[in-house]
Amino acid sequence: MSTMDTDPDMGTEAGKRSVGQIIDDGPWSGYQKLILFLVALTIVFDGFDAQVIGFSIPALSAEWGIDRAAFAPVVASGVFGMMIGSTVIGPIVDQIGRRATIIGAVLVYGAATLAAAAAPDMTTLAILRFVAGAGIGAALPAATTIAAEFTPARYRTIAIVAAIVCVPLGGLLAGLTSQAMLPGFGWRSLFVIGGALPLALAFFLMRSLPESPSWLSLKPHRSGELVQLMRRMGHDIVPGALARQQADVLPGVTEAAAKIFGGALIRRTMALWVMCFLSMLTIYSSFNWLPALLTASSMESRDAGYMLTAYNFGGVAGSLLSALAITRFGSRPTLTPVAFLASFTAYAATTFDPAAQAYELAILFAINGACVNGLQAAIYALCAHSYATNIRGFGTALTLAVGRIGAIGSALVGIAFVSAGRFEAFMIFSACAMLGVATMLMFLDSHIPPADKAAVQR
Repeated sequence: MSTMDTDPDMGTEAGKRSVGQIIDDGPWSGYQKLILFLVALTIVFDGFDAQVIGFSIPALSAEWGIDRAAFAPVVASGVFGMMIGSTVIGPIVDQIGRRATIIGAVLVYGAATLAAAAAPDMTTLAILRFVAGAGIGAALPAATTIAAEFTPARYRTIAIVAAIVCVPLGGLLAGLTSQAMLPGFGWRSLFVIGGALPLALAFFLMRSLPESPSWLSLKPHRSGELVQLMRRMGHDIVPGALARQQADVLPGVTEAAAKIFGGALIRRTMALWVMCFLSMLTIYSSFNWLPALLTASSMESRDAGYMLTAYNFGGVAGSLLSALAITRFGSRPTLTPVAFLASFTAYAATTFDPAAQAYELAILFAINGACVNGLQAAIYALCAHSYATNIRGFGTALTLAVGRIGAIGSALVGIAFVSAGRFEAFMIFSACAMLGVATMLMFLDSHIPPADKAAVQR
């Protein structure tokens, strides 16, 4: 048998493989890791811009003489924009590609956040937060999809979670930046930084970010571009040598929706939707209202800011640890106990006095943030695992759109609990939401297997 008969990358019929199979079986090259790094940067700034309003509300309230609870429409408009961005991006990300979607989204949320630095009133700020939210909501599905499609299957969970962990990392940076900038430069400085950096990144991405190889494989007229990209990743293929993808036609919106809601996928779709709704409801309630809830319970304002920073710090560590555990043990035995621990730590917070036990609460919020953010990051990996290439962007975007409805609900949750000054009731509410996530994890039928079993299945 000749070498040409046995080398699948060279493309004989005996060795033909799809782009996805070649990437799954190949190394995780330095170039592929560079793409993941670029995607991660877009999500860092995404997380920064998503949370900047939460850190700004106390200063805005003091400068404009407006009660903090009155900022609920501003918070809600940003999250509503995220939902619209996620919903609209579903069909777009699978039609125009991942690259154009990411670059456009970063330009939108960067420009809107920068413009918000000059907002003269609540109405203008709310409009700009809606536009920024649309960009933020559009960026995440495309970013996680391209991270998944550049990464071999055995590393995919780690890659996706490493990207999504940049949301709480961006929030952590927003918290550290607010502590450094607010006293001397005011709230507007946070929006200048949160807008200028993504705009600079967008222009860099125009030169450096390639299109997803799996998406290019669905576009026959771009086969030359695909071959060049695959060679840059270390695969010496020739034009026409690739096998067709398992799902090698891009369906229209109606057909894609029929697949997602069809009998084979409806169970996982519903489970993913409920999980994403509950986790985002909990996370965005904490992002936007935790400092206000704690100050309403007599905690010092500076200490209340530290609680959210601890929550985000825990989110970064917990997301990465969850990814490693999923790779080793699979998603079902990893995530279900994490959801129960998230519920327990939320309830345990009700036994502490915010005014007198800030240190103890910071530790508890770090653990809770690790669990809740770890669960949310894993949902992106579960979406990538659950949907085929030709509907992956749409399926992920729809899941996030439902999650954004939960995030919009966080504004109502904030009004209710902040107005009543009920920190304890809010934590019980969070505990119940995490019990719901645990239930859906047990119901889900498309869990990620351990890396060794995934290799055997391939």
